[in-house]
Amino acid sequence: DAPKILRGHRHSVQSLSFATSDVGDLLFSGDDGGSILVWNLEDLRPHLTIKADGNAILYVSAVNRGVVSQSRYGNLCLWDWEVNTDHPISSTSTNSSSFCKAATHGIIQDTFVVVAPTVDNTNLGFWDPRSNIFKECFRLREQAASVGMCTALCSAEDAGPYYLVAAYEDGSLRLWDMRFSDPCWKFRVHRQPVFAVTACRSSLSCLTFVSGSADGQIIQTRISLEESIAACCQQGDSRSHPSPVHDWVVDQVPSLASNASCGVGSMASKGDSSLVSAGCWDGHIRIYDAHRGQLISCLRGHKGAVHAVQFSPFNSLLASAGQDTNVALWIPEVS
Repeated sequence: DAPKILRGHRHSVQSLSFATSDVGDLLFSGDDGGSILVWNLEDLRPHLTIKADGNAILYVSAVNRGVVSQSRYGNLCLWDWEVNTDHPISSTSTNSSSFCKAATHGIIQDTFVVVAPTVDNTNLGFWDPRSNIFKECFRLREQAASVGMCTALCSAEDAGPYYLVAAYEDGSLRLWDMRFSDPCWKFRVHRQPVFAVTACRSSLSCLTFVSGSADGQIIQTRISLEESIAACCQQGDSRSHPSPVHDWVVDQVPSLASNASCGVGSMASKGDSSLVSAGCWDGHIRIYDAHRGQLISCLRGHKGAVHAVQFSPFNSLLASAGQDTNVALWIPEVS
């Protein structure tokens, strides 16, 4: 079916996040003009506008009756959109100019931190809005020039409360246990920069994530956590250093002209299933079954690159947005 199109942005839309509230289900969307629109999904109209920054909004995430925003020039803000849209509750700066979207990571109950690249755009830090301090915590042992910038982040809370996946310009992925400063696993999965990564539904013994790169490759990686912990215990090491147990190509995204014109710019997984969506530079959204490794649907509704995709945690909706300034709502047909 054709998507429902939400028109209200004047600039390209970079990020989406669903939320629920007393007024019903909501969708937050952040754009290149520095605005966040709050859509009421009952009437499909903007409920209000937050002028969050004078610079592009790279990332929005609904949290605890508020919303986190990240600008292209490193400003992180927490907004209580129900009380005050003029001034954030808390804010800080990472002092970095980046196109890597942050990741919001819940720790326990209602507490959370926001992870983002630091000033060198390679190492990572986190911001706890309660203390209002951004602190560099996660460093690479390699020279930054050999790895390049951090290009994508995602929380992997399903595998444990402290796991985070980071993707880099050299095509590599790293798994961080946020209790330690060094990555516990790294592997070069792609030949080109990775611009999107998402964690799939996992068991406690296995972490699964899917990544997409500039050349259109979409690759699923599974890491056995139990096997790695057992190996470390035999060596007298209490830390878990997971190793990849299964890497395989899910699909090579077809290109209309060349591989470079059809990269993958955004990904999302649906938490209660094995569905993964990929927003591509050709304007299409491709939906995969991660368990079967199959492309099951291709949605066409955008004119220009898709910068953001997001599944609703409350129902079967999928939201997408991008270069054409539109936000689209889909109910994907999957079998």
